[in-house]
Amino acid sequence: MNTYTKIRYIVVYHLTLFFFFVTTIYPTIIYDPDVEYQIYKKIYPSCKYETYLLVRKYSKIYNINVAILLSLIKEESDFNPKAVSCTGAIGLMQVMPIHVFSTGENLFDEDINIRYGTRYFVTCLKVAKGNYVEAVRMYNAGIYSNRATYKNWAYVRRFESNLQKDLKEYEKVFWSIR
Repeated sequence: MNTYTKIRYIVVYHLTLFFFFVTTIYPTIIYDPDVEYQIYKKIYPSCKYETYLLVRKYSKIYNINVAILLSLIKEESDFNPKAVSCTGAIGLMQVMPIHVFSTGENLFDEDINIRYGTRYFVTCLKVAKGNYVEAVRMYNAGIYSNRATYKNWAYVRRFESNLQKDLKEYEKVFWSIR
């Protein structure tokens, strides 16, 4: 088994555990967004309430998990809405201006940035046929990019590692407020 396959199995395993917890146990207990925000605030201290509400809004519209979007934002910009990468990606979700070129919208606006970032991630997920590992890689490298470089897989491993730590922290906080 090569390194790529091992990493893929590890990421899929942890994402499966995470989604099992978030989709089965979590929804039956917490419905209040304020309580949910308090949990996420302990995991992501730099996340503002307004940002959380926008992520929650677009997660419902595009039918994607809030935790995945928050993890992406943490990895991409560390919740800095003014972040600009060396490649030109802008805002919380590091959306490339080419994705909104025709609309001319301001990507530094959190609402617009999260909307386009979420839509792009959902598109990556569809192209990857539901494979979250590939979707995260595509989100980072470009949706039709074939580059599976070390830097790109380092990003995926770092994302997976952070998500795993976030899950442990989420469970700890979740059970402490019960």
